[in-house]
Amino acid sequence: MLNKVLPDTQEFTFTAWVRPDDERVANLLYEGAAFTPGRDLELATRVGGLLFATFTKVASPGPDPIQTDSVLKVGSWQQVALVLGGTGTKIYLDGKVVGSSSVVSHNIGFHSSAYIGAANHGFQVEYSFKGAMDDIRIYSRGLSDSEVLQLYSFEKGPLPDQDSDGLSDEDESFTYNTSPTDADSDDDGLNDGDEVLVHRTNPLKADSDGDGYTDYTEIFAGKNPRDASDAPAANLGVFPAIELEFFTQLGKSYVVEHSTDLQVWTLHEGPIVGDGKVWKQLLPTRAQEARFYRVVLAP
Repeated sequence: MLNKVLPDTQEFTFTAWVRPDDERVANLLYEGAAFTPGRDLELATRVGGLLFATFTKVASPGPDPIQTDSVLKVGSWQQVALVLGGTGTKIYLDGKVVGSSSVVSHNIGFHSSAYIGAANHGFQVEYSFKGAMDDIRIYSRGLSDSEVLQLYSFEKGPLPDQDSDGLSDEDESFTYNTSPTDADSDDDGLNDGDEVLVHRTNPLKADSDGDGYTDYTEIFAGKNPRDASDAPAANLGVFPAIELEFFTQLGKSYVVEHSTDLQVWTLHEGPIVGDGKVWKQLLPTRAQEARFYRVVLAP
């Protein structure tokens, strides 16, 4: 309960961020006189999470509810808004109009303490919303389309992404069931964001099509990781490599450096403590830019 009686107002705006746990019949906002059924203003959801609004105050035109085809998504944060303005009434979801009426309504008369997340028809509190609500705002005027969109964009902001895989922590936890702290939940060599947004593979299954090859292997081979009939062949690849080596003196320390221009040198390996033997290292050359290598005594 808001524990506050809203004043008479010709125009009105309610906005809130909601994260439902189910698709029950539930009130997001209810404002009316207790023990006076049929004289209220409400924003609610029907079975299936469909948004709708009703306006049945005395002398308030448009007693028929505004219906929408928009469903609140279980487990995800979404912004909802109800606007009673001078040119009509609108319902918004994530900054966009999803239901409207050209009939001008109002919120005048028949007030008692407003309810957020439930309804009170005088006999009992009912139609409780199950989930979480945040950033609730009530205005005594009707916000414009651009103002609602601006508010949505401001409040949404960038969502946290702890593992930097391109999926928000919220989507990983509530939508994809992937780990928000592990960029590659199925350890197939592809990060979760690329699997969901680019390749459309299953981020929880290393081999999405069950053909015995990981998704990464199929993509690397130019095959379709979602089609078991399109699998890599057992072709043998032969590629050149280079071998680095130098003679070490017992007790001396060395570093191996690389450069692309013979001007700026970057540490490649070291320090290497000499043991009087030959130090060797084999390096692949695929997908590598041309480099120069040198060995110097460590400072």
